[in-house]
Amino acid sequence: MTFLYGTELFRGLEPPEVGLFFNEVEVQTCRAGTMFFTPKDVSERLYMLRRGRVDLYRLTTSSKRLVTRQILPGSAFGIMGLLGQTMQGDFAEAIEDCSVCVITREDIQALLKRQPNVTLRILEIVGNRLCLLEERLMEAVYS
Repeated sequence: MTFLYGTELFRGLEPPEVGLFFNEVEVQTCRAGTMFFTPKDVSERLYMLRRGRVDLYRLTTSSKRLVTRQILPGSAFGIMGLLGQTMQGDFAEAIEDCSVCVITREDIQALLKRQPNVTLRILEIVGNRLCLLEERLMEAVYS
């Protein structure tokens, strides 16, 4: 549980506040090559990476892997699934042995109802990722 307090998503919450919502956080240890989700999955889980690295990627029409984001320890992934979206073509794969906290949609929703500042952080994270993707798109178009 102490790991969650320092992450970008839960920064500023007191340990007892986080503990109220996440009594049963599942911690998974995964080997490199583990798939967390694929485009066919409807994942309603939030993953918080404790250790290791995870690639989020898509496959091009010629089946080449296009990494859209590399997840490092302390970062969240799977946020779009919490917002009722599919992973829209995304794969999430451990590229190193990993340890992740898996949080259910129900637990996150309970937290958001009582801690609106976490909702604002989710919006900030999604907005920052959108800006980054727009910048990458412009670089690709103009290079």
